[in-house]
Amino acid sequence: MATKYVPEIPMNSFEQAEQLIHSTFEKIIRATNERKDLLLVQLSDLKQDYLRKENTRKKQVTDLEELIQQVMKTNIQQNRIRKVQERQLNNLEEEKMKSSEQTLIPFPSFYPEGLDSLLGQLKKFGFIQDTAELYKNKTNPIRRIGNLGTTKGALYDPLGLALDEDKIYIADRYNNRIQIFSTEGEFIHEFGKGQLDYPYGIALNKEWVFIGDYSLMLY
Repeated sequence: MATKYVPEIPMNSFEQAEQLIHSTFEKIIRATNERKDLLLVQLSDLKQDYLRKENTRKKQVTDLEELIQQVMKTNIQQNRIRKVQERQLNNLEEEKMKSSEQTLIPFPSFYPEGLDSLLGQLKKFGFIQDTAELYKNKTNPIRRIGNLGTTKGALYDPLGLALDEDKIYIADRYNNRIQIFSTEGEFIHEFGKGQLDYPYGIALNKEWVFIGDYSLMLY
């Protein structure tokens, strides 16, 4: 039986193959390590970005909680002020209802010099159905001024009156203003909107107008 001939492979060819395999493995390992390092860097960046966003979110939550607390404190303070004002208004209403002449208020005995003769006869004034009425006596009105409303010259629960030589000043409470009329009852001027808080009393001297309202200020 004949023997099959197998050519002999030179030793340097085996060495070259081994070197090639070794080199290929090194490249694979190096590429794997580089990719691993890149992935680690990317993961680190993602972690830092997450931490930044989380810190920002926590700060926003903290700021929102502080804002809510401030709003709640403000609402509590406003509610307290509103309750005080409501009690004061209720007390005034009760005082008015207790009087048998609740709409007729004695007028001051002092009158400015030169006051119109018609107003010089004034003994009482009253507010009936959001209309100012000036009385010569208990049952005889000599002048009616205004009607219910919010426009110029209209009144909404007026609660104070004062006179100078030729004008009538009325504290128009729920309209938060002072209105000025002529002695004939014609509208002249108004002031106090945006400044007064339910004005309930008014007095005059030669230089100043004194107004009492619920902001506890003197004008």
